[in-house]
Amino acid sequence: MDPVRAQAAALVAVGKGQSYAAAARRTRSLQARAPTRADGGGQLVANWVEVFGPGILAAHAEHTWPDTLLLDSTD
Repeated sequence: MDPVRAQAAALVAVGKGQSYAAAARRTRSLQARAPTRADGGGQLVANWVEVFGPGILAAHAEHTWPDTLLLDSTD
């Protein structure tokens, strides 16, 4: 799997609720790379989310408010 597809797969996995650490482990295994002690917490994928996330979200962001907005509050 090429690196771009591996990054995309990791971002999709995190978007579906997988932890950063689990996505990083899966990415390393797909790339046939040994896990590192430094990446045990998923810093690799967290960095990708920080770099690529804003660009991905911008394509799907709301740009205008709806005509009607319903607000509710609870104690």
